[in-house]
Amino acid sequence: MNLDFLIDECLHRRLVDAAIARGHRAEHVVRLGLAGTPDGLVAGAAVGRGAVLVTNNRRDFRQIYARLPQHPGLAVIVPNGALALQARLFEGIMIHLEDHAPADCLVEIDAAGAVTLEPWSTARRD
Repeated sequence: MNLDFLIDECLHRRLVDAAIARGHRAEHVVRLGLAGTPDGLVAGAAVGRGAVLVTNNRRDFRQIYARLPQHPGLAVIVPNGALALQARLFEGIMIHLEDHAPADCLVEIDAAGAVTLEPWSTARRD
């Protein structure tokens, strides 16, 4: 399954290259000129592009996405770390999402590489 990703500015730009190497489409918030943009507008940009938003900002984006009736997916890399850690965990997210449709879901990966996927929109929880 080919996926679209929007990588948040709190994560390294090279994650875009990792997604493309696996055959996915990806953009980085900074490359789109959205650096410093409020989180609600970043979420809107991801939804408008049909892209799974990949972020480390768990608290804010979980709240925003929980209020959306539908969305392409939210992926959270829980620990904050250097590029090598981000790349390893993003790889785990991509592998998981290639087998599980991310629409209206929250997928999180922790430092050990454990992935959780749960419904995360008003439509999926009602």
